[in-house]
Parts: sequence; C-alpha cells; structure tokens
Amino acid sequence: MYISAVESFKSSFLSNLRKKNGNSLNRLYLGGTTSRAFHKKTLLEQEKNDSDMSFFELLDIVEESLKNVQEPSYLRLRGKIDINHSDGDFYYSLDKTHKNAYDFVYMDAFSTIEPKMDPKSQLSSLDSEFNSNNKKLSLYGTDYLIHKSSEILFEVVYLLNKKGYLIIQDTQLYSGNIPGHCIDQVSETLLNSLGFYVNAVIQEEPNYEMRGQRNFSTFVVISKNKMNDFKFVANLTDSTIDLASNFFAGIETQDEEINLNHGYFIKQEDFYTLEQLRNTTKAQSTIFFNYDGYKQVLFKDLVGVNEEDDEDTFDFLTETMGDITDDPEHDDARLLAFLRKIPLQDKLDSKLLAICLDHSSDIIKVSESSDEYEYLYFYVDNRENARYLEIFFNSELGRQIYHSNLKFKDSNKTLSTDQIYNLKILIPEKQELLEDTIEAYEKLNELSRSVNKLKKSFLKNPKETISNDINVLDDMLLAAGSLNEIDEIYALIRREEGSDTEFKETFRLPVGDDVKPEQFTPLSKQISAGVIKVINSFINTNGGDLLIGVRDSDHEITGLQNELDHFFSSKERTILEKQDQFKKHFNSILTNSFKENFVNENIEYKFVDMGDRFVLRVTCSRSKKPCVIKVKSKLNSYLGGDFFFRTGSESKPLHGQEQFDYVHEHFYGNK
Repeated sequence: MYISAVESFKSSFLSNLRKKNGNSLNRLYLGGTTSRAFHKKTLLEQEKNDSDMSFFELLDIVEESLKNVQEPSYLRLRGKIDINHSDGDFYYSLDKTHKNAYDFVYMDAFSTIEPKMDPKSQLSSLDSEFNSNNKKLSLYGTDYLIHKSSEILFEVVYLLNKKGYLIIQDTQLYSGNIPGHCIDQVSETLLNSLGFYVNAVIQEEPNYEMRGQRNFSTFVVISKNKMNDFKFVANLTDSTIDLASNFFAGIETQDEEINLNHGYFIKQEDFYTLEQLRNTTKAQSTIFFNYDGYKQVLFKDLVGVNEEDDEDTFDFLTETMGDITDDPEHDDARLLAFLRKIPLQDKLDSKLLAICLDHSSDIIKVSESSDEYEYLYFYVDNRENARYLEIFFNSELGRQIYHSNLKFKDSNKTLSTDQIYNLKILIPEKQELLEDTIEAYEKLNELSRSVNKLKKSFLKNPKETISNDINVLDDMLLAAGSLNEIDEIYALIRREEGSDTEFKETFRLPVGDDVKPEQFTPLSKQISAGVIKVINSFINTNGGDLLIGVRDSDHEITGLQNELDHFFSSKERTILEKQDQFKKHFNSILTNSFKENFVNENIEYKFVDMGDRFVLRVTCSRSKKPCVIKVKSKLNSYLGGDFFFRTGSESKPLHGQEQFDYVHEHFYGNK
C-alpha cells in the first residue's frame, strides 16, 4: 500500500519535471537504493540467461555471485544505466564537470553515505576539528558548525543546475517520534545563505499500528528556487491525489481549503513540523464533529497566578496546596501542574499533560517526572475547573491542541507561558454536563485502580481471586462492553437480582401443572404486568437489564421455547418466525403501556441464542423525564400504580406527594 504511494510520488515528480525542463534529464541516484537497483538489474540479467529457473533459485545464484562484488552506491542515468563507480570513489572523482550538471538528484538520507574525502575536492573543504556530533564546514572562507551527518548535503546540492531538484528520501522505522524532516534548522539556514532552499516536505502519516513494524518515508525537495518564502507541505497516502502536480502548479493555483492530503503552500516561518499541522487539522475536525454544546475559552480565563518562579522544592508545593485546601476560604481551590517542556524523543503516550493536585499522591506523580519534564504550576480557585482542565488536556482533543501549539524546529519542545495562557479550551455550556464529565472521569480512574488491585491480588493468590472476585471481573467487563452476548448473559445471571438486574421465567405464559383454564388469562396478564413494572422502574431510576427466560429462584436458563410454541404453535413456522411474532406482540404491549418516545429511546430488546435455549434480553436506559404508564393500558388493573421506581431488587409504586418529591429530586435536582 504505502510502497506504491512512495514510488508513485517519485515517478510523478520525474514526469512533471520532464514537462517543465524538457524530456532529456540528466539524473543522478545516490545511496542504498542504487545498490538495490544494481541487485535487481543483476537478477534480471541472470533470469534472461536461464528463464526456466524459479525466482528463489535465481535469487540464490545472484546472492552467491554478488558476494565478492562491491555494489555501487550510485547510478548515473543518461538514457541508460551506467555503473562506473562505487562508494567513496565517486566523491573522489568529483570535478568541475559535475558541478551544476544535474537536472535531478535523488538520494537516501545522507547519513547513510560515508564518502572518502579528498583534501583537494573542488566542491568543499572540511575542517578537521569536530566533536562527536558536529563538524566545521568551511565554505568560501566562512566556517559553519553543522551536524556531521549533514556534511554530504553540502557536497550534493552543488551538483544541481539552475533548474534542478534534489530529493532526499529519509526512511525510518516508526517508534512514535515523528521528526520535522531530515534537515535541521541550522543546515537549512546555511543552505538558504548559499542560495538553496527547501521547497517541499512530504511525509507518510504514521499511525499507532505502524509502531515498531514498518518504515515510513519523508521526502525533502531542494532547489535554487526560493518560491517567495513559501514551502509545499503534504501527507503521502494511497488516497492522496498527484502531489507532484500540485507542487509544480505553484502557489497561485492552490485552493483556499487547507488539505494536507492534497498538499498546500505555507509560509516558511509558519512551518514547524507536519505533525504539528496534522494535529491542528485534527483538532479543528474533532471540535466540529464532537463538541456541540461547548463554548471556547482561553486557558488564562480559568487559571490564576502562574507558579513558574516557585521551583525550589516540592515541599513548597505541598505546603501551598495544604494551605489552600485547609483554609475554609479556599477549600475549593487547587494547584494545576501543566507540562511545559518534554524531551525531544519522548512519545507522550502515557504522560499526563495536566494534573490537578488533589492529593499528595498527585504531587508525588509530578515529582517523579520532574527530572525529565518541566511543569508550570497554576493556581485555580475552582476545583471543578482544575479537574476539568486535567480531563480536557488528557483527552484526544486536548492532546491535539497541545501538540498543535508545540512548535519547535530544533530540540526545543517547549511551550512558553504566554502560549499556555492562550491555549483554547472547550468547556460545557451547561454546568450539569461539566459535573457529569468530572464524575465519569473519576469513576474511570477508580475502575483503573480496582483493576490494578485485582491484578496484584491474582498474582499473589490466583485461586482466591477466582473464587472471590470473578463476579467483580464480569461486572467490569460487562460495563466496558468487552463480553460477547452469551458471556454478557452469563455475567448477568451470576449476579443476584438488584437495582439494575431482574429475571423473569416467562413474559405471559403461566408455569406449573396446577394452572386451571379459568386462571390462565388473569395469570398471563399478571405476569406481563410484572414485566411492565420492572421496565418502568428501570427507566425511572438508573436503567437496568431484564432477562426473560431465566428463573428468578435459582437463575436457571429455562428459555422461551415453550412460550413460543404455546402462543405461536403453527408447525409451518420456523423458530425465527415465532421469535418475530413474539417481538411484535411484546412491542404492542410496550406501545400500549408507554409513550412512543420511551419505547424508542429507552427500551431495547433482542433474543440471545444460549445454545439450546433462547433468552429475551431487555435493556433499559435511564430517562431524562419521568415515565408514567398510560391510563388506557390494558394491564392497569394488574399493576397497582402508574409510576414505579427501583429500590434494591424491587419495583415499587409511588403515589401522590411521594411521587411528586421523587420526580423533582431525581429528574430536576430540586430537593
């Protein structure tokens, strides 16, 4: 997939360059790619000599024949492949005829090429004084300190003619860190001073699934064309259109819409990394699709004094936090630790960007990272705001906003205080949503702590953990939606009936051998009324699951086969047809008992095949409004009320003032 995109880009670039400069291009290829090309050429020649051999047999012969052959590190193309030199011999052979000679030069990342340096080279003179990472480069009487891997760049750029282009392909194994491109800012500044410019940076977009598994490529395009201080930037994917054509089309033809998959021109001073641009685009998209009902504020609107200057020890922070939380006038205030600077190679996969200092453990959490990471501390006079800031910046959107503002061109991955103050925050417009967000986040944290505790317990004593906590694990998995349908049913059955779980053996079929014919209809309606009570109580409380086809006395799965056969006895009907008829009748009872919006929004039901038995699972969600059973319900005389709530394992009716008080407290928050 990605290989084709990479090769397609290189091919398209050459095609567009031919249109621009003419069909005859003087081309030069440098680096490991040329070695592979030489290998492929040799394989093809061997195949012509013995076409009956399999590919792998041919490969073995070629590998053997190349053992004692020094493969070339460059190919020069003038209409035909010309293999004349190898490795450093090419650089030794450089002379004035090579300078300004090429329309197109392609090379692998220059750090892979180690030329034999000729002291009399016509193109450069290198100072012998250098440290482990840098070298002094002398050009026209001026010394420059550059990264040692970049020295070859300043050999190669002088091979370009006035209309020529150099493409550097930097291929790396994705480890989580995405560099800007393979030329640092110092080298780019030096290139500019010598009349060479980075015209384009095009990069495959890595993703988490790629980590440690495959390479991704970055292309850097260099020429003597300044392009009015603009730079072309683009994502390279299978779905991208012809990026090379867009590049050669120029600035004036670009659409107003910014789309990295199409590529666009950006001012040089506004470009940091493609990753920064990607995060900006993703943040804008996330806001548009997922944050309806939120308002935009700035970080500085929610925080107070910056504690930047108080960097003595964490004792100070501890004392400050204690003073704030212990003082009745400030018991709602908190300190917020915000990540300002991170190491260049850090991937930030699990690092918290913001931490609300609620407890001493939070201070320890920050303190343990303080040797590597730089935090700033902000006073927040509202605990909810401090907690929400932690939640927001550790969310996907918050991280995107953080990274989109993490603008660096060297090793300085730092946000200034002003940048932090001006970070955009999305906060719920309604206080209720803000409180629910914080509550959900804290419950997730508590769940994480519980899981870690169970893991430790299991490692110490697996047998005891299985015996005592297997139901707890079922509940966790059920809540997380990580069980299949059958496992979910078994997890529910292992519970006792409670505030959110109930079992019914049938929906309307009386059970037992002693049911008299005259009792059948009243008992049937009574059983159905019991189901309606449970559903109504779940809706009016906190939701829950009702399993029909499970005996409540011993939790045995009895199934609904007998009920299906009794009411839909036609032998011509299949089991699926009988189930369909059952669901139609079940739905008619629901619509006769509840308003349509409750049936559509708060009640879901489906048959689950448990092997040789079928169970109807009815899942009810909590309603935002009180649900009252219709006056005209056919089951009214068997219900004993029109409004039920769940308390323990019972569905209890409420009447008069009790119902009024419950509704106002539960649904409207008025006590």
